[in-house]
Amino acid sequence: MPALYLFGKRTLLGGDDLQLPAVLTIGARIIQVVCLALPISLWLARDAAKNGESLFFFLITDPSHDATCTHSHYYPLFNGLHLLATLAFGIVSVFLELQIWHWSCQGTPTIREPRSSKVQLFLERKFSYLTIFLIGIVFLYITGIGFAQTYLVCHEEEDGANTLWIGTNAWWILSALLVFSQVAELVLISLFLARLILQQDDNNGDGVWNHSNSHQHRTESQELWTDRCHWMCKCLSISTCCLFGGQDLVENHNPAVSTSNIYQQVAIALAEYLETRGTLDVVPSDLITGLLMLQKLQEQRKLKAQIQVIRSSQQQRFTTLVVDDAPGIQMETQNGKKSLTRRVRTGNTPEPNSRSLAFSKRAASSGSLSASGSSSSSLHGLETSHLVPPTTMPQDPLRTNIYRRVSGLDTLHYAPRARQVLDPNNPIDQDLLQEGARMAKYALAIYTWMLYVFVHPISGFPNILCRSCKLCCSSKQSYRNRGSQNGSSSLLGGDEEFPTTIGDNLCHWHKSALLLVAQLDHTDLVYSQFENRFSLMPYCILLDHETKCIVISIRGSLSLEDLVTDALIDPESCQGLGEEFGFDAQGQYCHAGVVACVKNIYQDLQRHRLLDSLAEDFPDYGLRLVGHSLGAASATLLGYMLKSQYNDLKVYNFSPPGCSMTWELATQCSDWTTSFVLDSDIVPRLSVLALEELRDEVLQLVGNLKVPKHQVFESIFATCTAGECFGRASAEPEAADLEQNLIDMNRKISEMLNNEEPADTLYHRQLQEFLRIQEELKRSRGDSRTIRLYPPGRMIHLLKTGEDSGCSHAMMKCVTCCMSNSGFRYTPIYISNDDLNEIVVCPTMGTHHFVDRTYFELSNV
Repeated sequence: MPALYLFGKRTLLGGDDLQLPAVLTIGARIIQVVCLALPISLWLARDAAKNGESLFFFLITDPSHDATCTHSHYYPLFNGLHLLATLAFGIVSVFLELQIWHWSCQGTPTIREPRSSKVQLFLERKFSYLTIFLIGIVFLYITGIGFAQTYLVCHEEEDGANTLWIGTNAWWILSALLVFSQVAELVLISLFLARLILQQDDNNGDGVWNHSNSHQHRTESQELWTDRCHWMCKCLSISTCCLFGGQDLVENHNPAVSTSNIYQQVAIALAEYLETRGTLDVVPSDLITGLLMLQKLQEQRKLKAQIQVIRSSQQQRFTTLVVDDAPGIQMETQNGKKSLTRRVRTGNTPEPNSRSLAFSKRAASSGSLSASGSSSSSLHGLETSHLVPPTTMPQDPLRTNIYRRVSGLDTLHYAPRARQVLDPNNPIDQDLLQEGARMAKYALAIYTWMLYVFVHPISGFPNILCRSCKLCCSSKQSYRNRGSQNGSSSLLGGDEEFPTTIGDNLCHWHKSALLLVAQLDHTDLVYSQFENRFSLMPYCILLDHETKCIVISIRGSLSLEDLVTDALIDPESCQGLGEEFGFDAQGQYCHAGVVACVKNIYQDLQRHRLLDSLAEDFPDYGLRLVGHSLGAASATLLGYMLKSQYNDLKVYNFSPPGCSMTWELATQCSDWTTSFVLDSDIVPRLSVLALEELRDEVLQLVGNLKVPKHQVFESIFATCTAGECFGRASAEPEAADLEQNLIDMNRKISEMLNNEEPADTLYHRQLQEFLRIQEELKRSRGDSRTIRLYPPGRMIHLLKTGEDSGCSHAMMKCVTCCMSNSGFRYTPIYISNDDLNEIVVCPTMGTHHFVDRTYFELSNV
């Protein structure tokens, strides 16, 4: 920070971003000189010695007396000049890169001088003088190639065979590698300089942007992002042969919707969130550094909260319990016998302005959640109480707490919140987890062959091909032959054969993979719609005869069209849907993309009248709606629309978006909707407000750094101690150990961040201006972006509470850069819909969203 200016043009690099490029360039020069140019030079000297001449005379004299071989020595001469110039170029380049590396390590992100001016000077010399020098080097080699044939023919005629190194296969290979590396470098430099020349900047060259007309700037910025989104989708679609969709966005099959309208919402969101021209001059590496620092701060806050929890738990262990009339102990009668139940109290600080979603009291016969506020077991509040049998009360207090981000008077901190753990000995909790694992299998199945091959990279395609052959060879049967209780099917009058598949390829890959994952026969697939267009999600209808359920599984985001649907972040009113389908949606909103998808799915169901026909054929079967990610929010809203028609309806969501629907809609469905979230999954935490808070905190951390960015990276990666790499012990950590970890982390953070009031630098002035403009944008948008949206249903959080140790687990973490959650152990706990109020920065924030991981963990809980 700020961005470098080369030849008066802004780049995407900061003056403190060039340590790694400088080191890589030095390494490339060493390889060129030592591994390529030096062996060729030695061979050239040996050939001169074979002729009994010194290298100098071998290069400048023509040994042949034949007129046809005149000037044959030009080939080794130009090769020698090429090698000499390469050596000189390498020495000068290494010296220049060392200077760039040295000055790039100076200062801090906000203290730019003299770093920026020095780095700019050396880079301009590199891209001007050294580039011209490199062009001359390549020209020398090309000129020498013109005399190669004459030289080789003449030496073969004189010696009868070419016994020299010049012209051998090894010579040509090393020479070609050397020249190819030099030409490739010229191509990259030419592309970089061409981008600078064609770039149009609204700046005066000193890092201050011209933003006299803010409205015009926002309009131009939105148009720019519209073009960027269009070309990005087009390039990705063409480069992947439309493997991840894109046809509907590139070809625009719907003439009623223009391309600009498709990307309009995406462009507005990106322009307002990412575009900083006119206010703030940052580069991508600044944001990455801020995210790494935020990760450390989040770990620090969590350690403080964990120490608080352990201390509180240790104090409670010394409490004397009186069995008769002591507070906290109750005698409950069950089947005529008295049983002792302990009331567990936790001393959590109430969060201001937080909503309350209550648990119902859990006795042996009850484990469900209640949305009523009359329950004595509140998720929020100073004294949270649950009735837990003594034999099942958790021993580890860290397993019963989540940590909410709370804004204090001076700083942000985490406040522990006691939550109820699902008891594996409780039959209701056990059934809920088993049903969740079973439904997660169907949520995984609708992703068909792409995710199946991802999960089974070796056996995936062979299994799909075998299943496809079986489907082609097997006779078509209707689902009624498998379990219709009426003996006849009412679907489409019974005249058409089922299952019906729409949008599959000729090899039936989608259908084959779906049945492989779902572990069902093809006759249990009633209907499948695999077409994926804008606001049209793939889904299928399955029959689960074992549990007597009709399952509708809706796919989540996988294609480019889905990403555009995800970006429709403006909430849309559900009042019209509520009046049409008989649920209370007065003043309630939902994600606009979810509403569009659900309307298309409902119209498709009504067009074929599939559910009505299935209800007639299987009157005692329940209806289950299953979805992951975008499909999870769609399943919930579809459940609202179908609930009045189907009483035995339940919805199972996996990783629902955090910006799904408003509070009442998200909590009123808790009796029939269950959502599962895997630890640090980013999607259930996503919302406009959460992203804005993440952005503002990252930018603030960048301004508070007092060390160069490379020291931040070194410190972050140096914290991967042997204990962290080889797994943590599953035993309850002691408060003393956590305190020592906290002391070490406080020391490292204090070495990198300023604890005092930030100085009045150019960056801080730009940041204040940027925040002011953001506030103006919020006010100009009205209430649409300030409406808080939440994930729906009864929330079950699979909280990471352990990790395997050993070499295999350490190897997996190293290979995947700690992004794999293989070997982690999770504890299922009930949480509130507003508990996931912060985006947690960690390596697994993306992999925790994969539905195959959720299915695997639920199956092993």
